[in-house]
Amino acid sequence: MFFLFSILMLNDCSKQKEKELLNDAEKQNTLGIGALQLNDLEKAEKHFKEAHRLNPKDPNYANNIGVTLITRNRFEQAIIYFSKSVEIDPNFQRGYFNLGVAYQNLQKDTEALRYYEKAAAIPAAMPEIYFNLGIINTRLNRKAEAKKITRSLSKKPLLNLASKSKTHI
Repeated sequence: MFFLFSILMLNDCSKQKEKELLNDAEKQNTLGIGALQLNDLEKAEKHFKEAHRLNPKDPNYANNIGVTLITRNRFEQAIIYFSKSVEIDPNFQRGYFNLGVAYQNLQKDTEALRYYEKAAAIPAAMPEIYFNLGIINTRLNRKAEAKKITRSLSKKPLLNLASKSKTHI
């Protein structure tokens, strides 16, 4: 009986510790967002890395590290973290979008197109995907595709898309 009680107590302690780690990770993420808003990118990166260390299962934390890197033109490093975010959650649209942005900044338009298309294939409202898809298709001399995207957007008012969109960094 004592043995069973000990196992139950250990299990309860383990769940409590996990909950504390998740709360600490969220606190670090919030501190990172605050630092990012103050344009203190190094401090933001430090907080996001700590959040990711505490909770490596949340794709937002890896993505947020990438955001601090892309803002400082460290595109190759940002790609590592954006890739981690979509590895954690293959339906993490923001990660694919940011991969597209990083590759677009590196002038790797074919790669950028690939990730923007992956982001667009996920059913969630992110109008900026279509804007960037239009730019990349034009750069790749795929003007028919760019026009097709523009036409499809005119059928879906951007205000409707934007109102459904969640705010992320």
